[in-house]
Amino acid sequence: MGSIRWIEDRRQKAWLWIALFFASFYFGEAILFWGTNPRIAAPSFTPLIYWGSFGVAVVWLVRRYDRLASTPSADSVPPGMQATVLGLGITLSVIGMTVLVIRLTGNITLGHTILLLALCEAGLVIAGMSGSVGWLAAGLIWGCGAPAVFWFPGVQDVTLGLAVAIGFALIGLLRAQARASGDRAGQV
Repeated sequence: MGSIRWIEDRRQKAWLWIALFFASFYFGEAILFWGTNPRIAAPSFTPLIYWGSFGVAVVWLVRRYDRLASTPSADSVPPGMQATVLGLGITLSVIGMTVLVIRLTGNITLGHTILLLALCEAGLVIAGMSGSVGWLAAGLIWGCGAPAVFWFPGVQDVTLGLAVAIGFALIGLLRAQARASGDRAGQV
């Protein structure tokens, strides 16, 4: 068993842009659709379409940075497939669960708590699979944000927006990944 070595995954820099996209989408949604008199009276499925377009932006950014990075090895997951599955899958499931909980219970605070817990789970799973410090930090931020949203519902919108944006930014800033030195990847 070898020691741990650290590598930098430059592709994770895309998440700095995703943090900015998220902040734009989140506060854009607040301006357009929130409040007692929203600027746009939209049908109930609008959040899924709106956030689905955010998922498309995530896929585009991740794929763009995948192409700018070094070529993948013969035994790695195709980056385009990985970006599409993670970008759309996580976005649609996290937003879908949140919308479902809010629609069925009418409890926005519970929906926001579930959103952060789902992101926490995704972040921790990705961290475990990739050895990424950034994903681990993001997962922990999102995990800490969930009880904060639940315990302090008066500021939940700000807490949610900050936790998600900070988590995405940490993925882009903390690009180190742990690797076992001396062991060859892909061997059992």
